[in-house]
Amino acid sequence: MIIYKLKCFYFDSINVSGYDLKPYKYDKIIPFNLEYKLYTIDYYTNSPYNFYDFYNTEIKKLDCFTMKKINTNPRVNNPNLYNINKDIGNKVTTMILPYKSDVIINELKSKYKLAYIYTYNNTDEYVEKELFINYRLINQQKDIKSDKFYFIAYEVIQSNLYNIIKWIPVLEIKIEYNKYFEIDVSEFGDKVELYFE
Repeated sequence: MIIYKLKCFYFDSINVSGYDLKPYKYDKIIPFNLEYKLYTIDYYTNSPYNFYDFYNTEIKKLDCFTMKKINTNPRVNNPNLYNINKDIGNKVTTMILPYKSDVIINELKSKYKLAYIYTYNNTDEYVEKELFINYRLINQQKDIKSDKFYFIAYEVIQSNLYNIIKWIPVLEIKIEYNKYFEIDVSEFGDKVELYFE
């Protein structure tokens, strides 16, 4: 009996389920128990705000930082200060900005089993695929722990638009973790549904 279905994730879309997925979409990562809305903003050589290093900031300070750069003397050409008389310049990088969310995104606080996955794509390739569950802090690039699971194609439904493929795990996948974690579905394509029981 399915008790929890995760909404469809379209990884070619920017906004999914009411929050910005851009920080996750390129790696095709689905976050769980996420307490922060994550936004991306481009950073330029003459940006009016300070650079915010998401991956080198304490978790307790993630949603409390000062953004604005102030230049009291615009005639001084200091790259660490904002010059109101110049344009924003060239793009340097993209920042990830976290804001505390009113609700926990993709909340999984009980014990669940990942029962199966549906994918929607145009492939005819039904070989075994890998799924990774990564346990780490939200702003930690290295995993505390990572588990790998294998899925096989169980059922294929062909339609005019795409193939709907039901994938089942080779071994049972129990999730008993009530803190932030991620499921890496990068091998499954751009449109994915997860079903838990």
